Amino acid sequence: MYQKTYKKMLSQYDAGLFTSIEASQEVVRLITEDNVEDVMIDSIFVQRNTNGFALTGNENKYITVGSLISMENTSYGVDGSGVTSHVYLKNAVIHDAILAKDSFTDIQGVQTGKGSFTARGIATMLSGQSSVIVTHGLANTPKNVMLTPYHAEAVGSYVSSRTDSTFVITVGSAVTADREISWEVK
Repeated sequence: MYQKTYKKMLSQYDAGLFTSIEASQEVVRLITEDNVEDVMIDSIFVQRNTNGFALTGNENKYITVGSLISMENTSYGVDGSGVTSHVYLKNAVIHDAILAKDSFTDIQGVQTGKGSFTARGIATMLSGQSSVIVTHGLANTPKNVMLTPYHAEAVGSYVSSRTDSTFVITVGSAVTADREISWEVK
């Protein structure tokens, strides 16, 4: 029932940037309810409030926010304490603190002053070496690091350590020539 009400509200406001007081109040009500699921919010802009965007109810899942900007909020920018599973924030620009960040399935975008939420690149392990240090540029220590080696000598490469600024790719024995390994971190 709540899902139908929300979809009606979305069509009424054309699923765009919620600028009217009524729409803003409806979004605030949505994100503090329990058992909210199967919702797509096109875009949200939260600025100069006590709290930013929060999913604080219980059992909230299958929610996607297409674009989120949260800035100059006093307490926090984003709070995921009510997230259960499958909640995605896309194209996010977050200037303030993120609470319960690990509750979100994926956050794509940047946290101002800290870095991106996802990054990718290609690391080159130099001839004679068995590891390479990669600077990832994320806001925090990555939860997931995916590697794709481009040569048989690099097959079996793994991440031997992670920090808030770097991670180390290691192979079993020194490579005989420069070897590339693509990486993606979240």
